Amino acid sequence: MRKFVLYSLFIFLYSCSSPQIKFSEYKEMIIMSDDSRNLVLNDLDAKDSIYSLIYFTSVFKEDLIKVENGDKTIFNDTIKSDESLGLAEVIRINNTLDVKITDMSLNYSFNLKKKSNMNYKYIYIERKRYEDNKYVVIYSNSMRAFY
Repeated sequence: MRKFVLYSLFIFLYSCSSPQIKFSEYKEMIIMSDDSRNLVLNDLDAKDSIYSLIYFTSVFKEDLIKVENGDKTIFNDTIKSDESLGLAEVIRINNTLDVKITDMSLNYSFNLKKKSNMNYKYIYIERKRYEDNKYVVIYSNSMRAFY
């Protein structure tokens, strides 16, 4: 019985772990040109300062992801990273609201707080499949190039 309680406690604490958060700017050699950046922002209707873009990057393999922005579900679908680009999906969010990311495949979720979201235009989310499926979130004001 004691082993069961300890095991249950371990599973509970493990499932409550937070993703690794980084605040970073990408180096000049890997960011997009102003013209390309403006095309992407126009295409996603994200030029206004209340919008940020979430980039799901690598290692997603047919993972069911749900994104809630405030009280609305804005994305609920399977994503897969393009191995040649390292990009799976791009989603526009209202950065004045909290965002909840749920990996339905792992039954794991974490929040992106509006306080951080409002200060950054681009939020990159990477899954570390070979490191216990941990997530890394990188906040940046530089749009990374995918090619």
